[in-house]
Amino acid sequence: MDLDVSQSQLNLTITSYMIVQGLVPLLTGNLSDRKGRRPVLLMSLIIYLGVNIGLACQNSFAALIILRCFQGFGSSGATVVSMATVADMVTRADRGKYMAYTSLGFTIGPALRPILGGILTKFLGWRSIFWFLVIFAGVMILIIMFFLRETCRTVVGNGSLPPQSWNKPVFLELKHRRHPPPAPTASDLEARLTPASSKKKEQRHCLVLWGIVASLRVVLSKPVGLVILCNTFFYCGFMAVMTSIPALLEQKFNHNALQIGLCYIPFAAGSFAARWTTGTIADWNFRRHGRKVGVEVKHNQQTRDQLQQIPLEKVRLQITLPLVYLSCVFVLGYSWIMNYDISIAGPLIMLFFMGNTVIDVNTTLSTLMIDLHA
Repeated sequence: MDLDVSQSQLNLTITSYMIVQGLVPLLTGNLSDRKGRRPVLLMSLIIYLGVNIGLACQNSFAALIILRCFQGFGSSGATVVSMATVADMVTRADRGKYMAYTSLGFTIGPALRPILGGILTKFLGWRSIFWFLVIFAGVMILIIMFFLRETCRTVVGNGSLPPQSWNKPVFLELKHRRHPPPAPTASDLEARLTPASSKKKEQRHCLVLWGIVASLRVVLSKPVGLVILCNTFFYCGFMAVMTSIPALLEQKFNHNALQIGLCYIPFAAGSFAARWTTGTIADWNFRRHGRKVGVEVKHNQQTRDQLQQIPLEKVRLQITLPLVYLSCVFVLGYSWIMNYDISIAGPLIMLFFMGNTVIDVNTTLSTLMIDLHA
């Protein structure tokens, strides 16, 4: 890197990015609940695209820090909207595997980052990483504009209400021009307007403050607060391992940037395998507890009252707690192995199981948090 900074200073840019990415959902989460998923997602990605252009062109460490903060702001929208969309579209009975899919990005992304970053840095220089992100963000913006439908129930109800014309995907707008959809019924309109319009005027001028306060109330509630605290500790441990790998592999095995990047593949593979471990087990456990209370859980065939008979905390935490202990065992095993002169295969095996158990814990805790408020 040509900014003449130390490794600890570079790690500070990661810290600033993660702090902003963690705090911004206090605003964007409530905003997406009130205004819709697509506007928040598009706004976030447009900011993300612009910031990456700035990161590719900047020449000072101060600019790097500031722009990385704004990059965290832009990327946080995708995190919030992805989970919210799962809550909009998927019932609790099937939420486990879909949350596993959603959580893949949070763990596979950091795992693939060194691989792609190592290849791009080796052949095109470090600035090419940000140009790659510019292209990626641009492609995602186009896909969302053309194909992603609005799912927020405040905006579209149960899907029977059309969103605002500016909030429709292009393909849907073209389709409706050729074949106009049936007009929504009075009950459909009431389903949309009742929860959102009663306080609309008084909140219009303090939407930002209201969103932050509403989100803080949820975060500070005892059940959600404990889930977030546990998830925070796990994510801190996950990031500590991820950021230490390059220095350890370079020092212990004399690997270059490309070789270090390839060593993240086992972690990514373990994360990907979580779809078939925690996702399947979570949905199976939900159905098992449903049978215990006399509810035969089938796809989208249960009433809200029936689903509320199932003890959500017990369903999710029965899977989470064993995974927490397993994850700690693999982290300790990885730390112990790295103190001895052994083959690179040892750390890579530990990274695979760490990736699997970390995303398992993240998925089950995130699913529980959504279950409590969806």
